[in-house]
Amino acid sequence: MEPAATDASDAGFVGDTIWDMKSAARAGVRAVAVLCGGIPRTDLEAAGSAGVHDGPADLLAGLDTSVFAQKERTQCCCTGGPAGRAE
Repeated sequence: MEPAATDASDAGFVGDTIWDMKSAARAGVRAVAVLCGGIPRTDLEAAGSAGVHDGPADLLAGLDTSVFAQKERTQCCCTGGPAGRAE
């Protein structure tokens, strides 16, 4: 997380395999799965996915209500300033 100057708890990961979900969990990063990788939903959930979407378009369409939106952010990871405000 050093290159992004953020903590793992502030990061998010999108993957499509159980290995993606397990790797994210080991790193302390919240992960969301997409079903386009051919892995069953139940397997992705069992591997630690915080949410499962039909594909990238489904994730994007529901981004405002996804697990990524559920974490309240007080700092913008890119600027170090308040979220939503470029400095």
